[in-house]
Amino acid sequence: MLLLDDIISDKWGEQHRMFKDLLKFMLKIDPEERPSATDCLQHSFFNEARKLSKSTEKTQVSTAEH
Repeated sequence: MLLLDDIISDKWGEQHRMFKDLLKFMLKIDPEERPSATDCLQHSFFNEARKLSKSTEKTQVSTAEH
């Protein structure tokens, strides 16, 4: 059986590390320990994705203006 650490390598960068951390956070076997969807959306992976998305939108707008 492959471990998540074997499938998603930290050497691919910070986004991959955060994604792997999110999956580990979400995939708790014990339902009592498993986070809610709201808890998952507060994970740093999504916060970074929002920042990246806003940055990309600003770049697209400034490029379209020229």
